[in-house]
Amino acid sequence: MSSSPVSVKVPHPFDGSRANLFQLNTFLQALNVQFVVKRVSNDTEKIDHLSINLTGSALNWFVTYSTNVEITDLTYAAFVEKFRNAHIGKLDTYNIIQKMSSMKQAHSIDAYITEFDNLRRLLPSGSLIEDMFIQLFVKGLKPNTRKELHLRPITSFYEATQLASRAENYLYSDGFSVGSSVAPGPFIFDADGDIVMTVCGSRGSRSSRFSSSSRSAFPSRNPDSNHWRQKYREVCMKQRLCFNCMSPNHQSAKCTQGSSSSSSHRSNNARPLQAHRY
Repeated sequence: MSSSPVSVKVPHPFDGSRANLFQLNTFLQALNVQFVVKRVSNDTEKIDHLSINLTGSALNWFVTYSTNVEITDLTYAAFVEKFRNAHIGKLDTYNIIQKMSSMKQAHSIDAYITEFDNLRRLLPSGSLIEDMFIQLFVKGLKPNTRKELHLRPITSFYEATQLASRAENYLYSDGFSVGSSVAPGPFIFDADGDIVMTVCGSRGSRSSRFSSSSRSAFPSRNPDSNHWRQKYREVCMKQRLCFNCMSPNHQSAKCTQGSSSSSSHRSNNARPLQAHRY
């Protein structure tokens, strides 16, 4: 007795529309889960199952592509790369970065990480340096979680996601307070969890550095800070973003974010703190 053909269906088909493009990675991930659960290993079968879950312009693209290319000669990975490139090309890199910059964690940390990472994967390779991904990710975290990450050195986006996930678990544990898991640092935070002042170790004096919630200070790990700042400016200029807050539609000279809340702390002999903007 022959077994029934395997059916692989995902909750939301992919139609290739502009509004649906941001869900492309979620769509592909859902298919991969189904392939594991249903034990589908043949590349041609995987491509067939993917095509069954297409509608609209995405299905039209598949029909045209399969007419001109022999599908059975392709691996699933090679087909997916062609499929992704054909649709991601419709996206504007600037809009993706703006969407990432405006993201705020509203629910669980896992949901925020998934949504942010889906957008990150839509960007062409080399669009942003790793430090920029870290800054944008930390910027959207809840204030207490953001404050916890400011107290730690972060070297990669993946590390930032892991620290954020662990920090949230600690923050909701009994007896835990922000920064209790690391050595105390000479920082003063604002209500948004951003560093607004660093306290010097000599003679009880203070040196201030003021930032908006999207441009907080963090002790520099890179001795070549001038090089890092130049790369930061290049990205902002390329994407037409404000140097201060990474928002569009205004220049840094006209940026007002964070200026009112921090002005009362400014001192006459303030000394800038070299920092990464996380």
